[in-house]
Amino acid sequence: MQQQNSGVRKQARAAWLALYDTLSPDQKLVVRDAVNARIAQAEAFRAQMRAPRTDSNNAVFRRERRYAASCGDGRPCLTSSDGR
Repeated sequence: MQQQNSGVRKQARAAWLALYDTLSPDQKLVVRDAVNARIAQAEAFRAQMRAPRTDSNNAVFRRERRYAASCGDGRPCLTSSDGR
């Protein structure tokens, strides 16, 4: 399976490079900018996913915080202190 996937990746890369060779210098600049924009977007998404949750307006966050506060020992609780 890994060899098959590697072969498919190599074919896709070869096809992309063959197409890239046919582009004009101006078209290559457009491709460069598009690729860099996509990389930046992916990096921003990754940073967002790795960031600690601090959204106190999020209902799940508020519920988890309320449950943790009602336990006192850090264990998850089934109900909150106000009975909800």
